[in-house]
Amino acid sequence: SRGLGDVYKRQSQGTGHSRDPYIMKAQDGAEYKYYMVATDANTTNNYNNTGLHTWGSNDLITWDELANPQFATDKGGGSKTITNMCWAPEAIWDPVAGKYMVYFATNEADSAANESAKIYYSYTADFRTFTEKKVLFDPGYGVIDADITPYGNGYVMLYKKEASSGTGAKKVWYTFKTCLLYTSPSPRDTR
Repeated sequence: SRGLGDVYKRQSQGTGHSRDPYIMKAQDGAEYKYYMVATDANTTNNYNNTGLHTWGSNDLITWDELANPQFATDKGGGSKTITNMCWAPEAIWDPVAGKYMVYFATNEADSAANESAKIYYSYTADFRTFTEKKVLFDPGYGVIDADITPYGNGYVMLYKKEASSGTGAKKVWYTFKTCLLYTSPSPRDTR
């Protein structure tokens, strides 16, 4: 176990650095009371981040390093034109699946993040092992920085439209869904 400052400075897995942290309260009965996910940050090349870091804590002070899952394809090098990304992870409990849904922005095309990023997800019960990633949200243009929150009888997802031009480019948008699996954009999407 290490203090939060040490966690953020020295990981034993992946690149050894992190950014975009997200902390959530765990479900009752979990191994830890809190979980944290963050981007595995390549500090020598900001465009070559292929995985995440996960930690668990019972007091929000000391943290145990749990895993370094790799979700993005390393296409070699990384640059503003070909991005290897797995950015801004967050997590939410999915009561239907009975697991935590970890979601993040990544891309599989050989293009810049703002042209092809989608929101993907993976399920985990313990923040150590993860299912294969799947597309969670693909509105037909690049999106990053999703945040999903329970709202009424469903969920609202905020996200940043990363398209380089057009209506609402580089703005925050939102969509409503009745379940966590955002497989298609809603006609109610708005900014």
